[in-house]
Amino acid sequence: MKIAICEDQAVQMDLLNSKITNWANEKGINILIDNFSSAESFLFQWSDYNKYDIIFLDIKLSKMSGIELSNIIREKNKTMDIVFVTGFFKYALHGYKVGALQYLMKPVKKLDLQFCLDKTLNRISDKCETSMIILDTSKHIIKLDYNEIHYCIMFSPYIDIHTNSEKITLRKKISEMEEILPNEYFVRCHRSYIVNLKYIKSITKSNVVLESGFKIPISRGKYKEINDAFITYIT
Repeated sequence: MKIAICEDQAVQMDLLNSKITNWANEKGINILIDNFSSAESFLFQWSDYNKYDIIFLDIKLSKMSGIELSNIIREKNKTMDIVFVTGFFKYALHGYKVGALQYLMKPVKKLDLQFCLDKTLNRISDKCETSMIILDTSKHIIKLDYNEIHYCIMFSPYIDIHTNSEKITLRKKISEMEEILPNEYFVRCHRSYIVNLKYIKSITKSNVVLESGFKIPISRGKYKEINDAFITYIT
């Protein structure tokens, strides 16, 4: 599970880290915790909008507030769980606007924190069970969440699969990858490329531009098909 904590008080940040780590140890799961002391520092490093499963967000930060940051998060990511951590219940109404998972009052109680973490863990576990594909490489079999695939590129007879964290090389035809990947999320925009609609930022007549800035060529006559698929996905 990938977790972000945005908290400008070092003592509160340490307490959350300690309690979350204890929860993970009890569950026997791996976690990644990134700590941010301001909303600005979080936004500066948040280039992958799908990086975190849950964020614990202090409302009263020094400059940009947690409320303002939650609005930006929801513009970029509709599924990340937002948990407000605050000493002021008067802000609770805003949670409905951004679909907050929970409000935790300081000092954060162990059971309340565990409730949030359990709920996020169940959500991502359910998602992974339905979005896993099996890929057979020359050395081993890989179980991969297709939501993490950004694009595939063919260098016959091999294909490179670029994900959030790595590049996987398979001896496989691109047509075979087309059959494996769900066509409501993936589209073949070129004879050598398959792209995940989830990571497209914009489309021109000649290129698909990913959120990372990487450009993928569009084959002649494919623009309308790609554009229609992208519009269908985002709507």
